[in-house]
Amino acid sequence: MSFFNNLQYKSKKSVVFLIWFFQNPIEQIKKIPDWSLRNLLIVHFVFSIFSGLLAGIVSFNKWNILFGVLLFPFISMVLTLVLSTFFYYYFQVFEKKTVSFLRLLSLIVFANFPFFILQIGSSYLPPISIVGLLFSGMLIIVGLTENFQMQKKRSIRLVGIIWMLILLVWIANRISVSKMDL
Repeated sequence: MSFFNNLQYKSKKSVVFLIWFFQNPIEQIKKIPDWSLRNLLIVHFVFSIFSGLLAGIVSFNKWNILFGVLLFPFISMVLTLVLSTFFYYYFQVFEKKTVSFLRLLSLIVFANFPFFILQIGSSYLPPISIVGLLFSGMLIIVGLTENFQMQKKRSIRLVGIIWMLILLVWIANRISVSKMDL
């Protein structure tokens, strides 16, 4: 009985945080919760499946629905782990300190929510995914500054460079897709 009460309490606490997060993401990213890896993975997969499914439905394409439900969650998790690992080693090499990988992962998972939400409309307006990444980048900047005491100027520069690289890859992809359509 105690196990189920504890699980129910943790679930309610998680849902309450998510509601607060969506009401005021900038304030909530400043105090990311200490969730377990299991809880983070569940939240990430639920939101990425939901985002991928809705993006597929909006595009009226069954292959996009399958991609959104089956592949998008895993691709986004791999990219989330890669970004978290990058920041983890960045802190060790350039900031000369070791930070919690799980807290970095938490930051990246929560910062992905704007991208997941805006990704839904990307089949009609492709640049909206880049806007979602911009919002996610802003949350990462705030999170790095507030949770890991990184200098604001350094966090802006680092996230800005990453965002610009993603933008260049996105532009190159759009150009190659448009050439294939011709």
